[in-house]
Amino acid sequence: MHIVDPVVLGATGLAAARLLNKPLVSSYHTNLAAYCTHFGFSFFTQPMWHYNRFIHNQCELTFCPSPSTAQMLRQQGFEHLRLWPRGVDTTLFRPEQRDAELRASWLQSREQPEQKVVLLYVGRVSWEKNLQLLIQAYRQMDHTRCHLVIVGHGPAHDEIRQELQGLPVTFTGYLRGEELARAYATADLFAFPSYTETFGQVVLEAMASGLPVVGLRAEGVRDLVQHESTGLLLEAEALSADKHITTYRDHLQRLVQQEATRLEMGEAAHQQANRYSWYESMECVIRGYEEVIETSRPLLLTQAS
Repeated sequence: MHIVDPVVLGATGLAAARLLNKPLVSSYHTNLAAYCTHFGFSFFTQPMWHYNRFIHNQCELTFCPSPSTAQMLRQQGFEHLRLWPRGVDTTLFRPEQRDAELRASWLQSREQPEQKVVLLYVGRVSWEKNLQLLIQAYRQMDHTRCHLVIVGHGPAHDEIRQELQGLPVTFTGYLRGEELARAYATADLFAFPSYTETFGQVVLEAMASGLPVVGLRAEGVRDLVQHESTGLLLEAEALSADKHITTYRDHLQRLVQQEATRLEMGEAAHQQANRYSWYESMECVIRGYEEVIETSRPLLLTQAS
């Protein structure tokens, strides 16, 4: 049995595995303990870690999506960890999806739309994604040179639209498939300020589309983005709030102003993303299943011994 992100149904899955006498594996996808802190419920952070650790440590294997997330879980006392990296569909997410008409619609002008640099954010439009950092940094930029596009929806959508009122911003709402792929490839750089990712699938999709990434050196993202090679990373913890904003703004402005650097990093990001295949990703899971089947004893026999 495989339970996914076993917070609500974890105990039920554990009981079912014992009842059916089946080996159990799990996968860790969402850093809910960090979300507790972010949303002002820090008193739930340690209980959440304790509960997560208890459930996952009953499993033969816990799959996690990135080396930095595995390191974080080891520090929290998680056992039996196995890396399960993600893949990306490079036949869908690729630079050739760039669409001049879409770009002109964003900029509301068909006259020389390439003069502006398009900053793209894709993801849940919610405060736990640290979007306040992007908003504050973008406010301080030269808007004659850049335009922000936000793809996605979420509980903070209306509030963020209000905060950015009067600035050159396009909100597309939720996109998927070919529409999403064209949005990635039509932008020029990917702005991703989140520090609560366990992998960062949208980062990999942006890189496959040929975009350099301006993000934080945090779990998940730092495993995908190489600072000064495929993008620019901001230290997530070492700076004051004001310095955070100005440094993130400077990273964005550097890639807005330095076209050659932006294009070079985008090409490097594209090449890096091509190394992540869904075939190899799923092979990791299959190998884990095979190992558990071969080595685990039935739970009832284990208890009896």
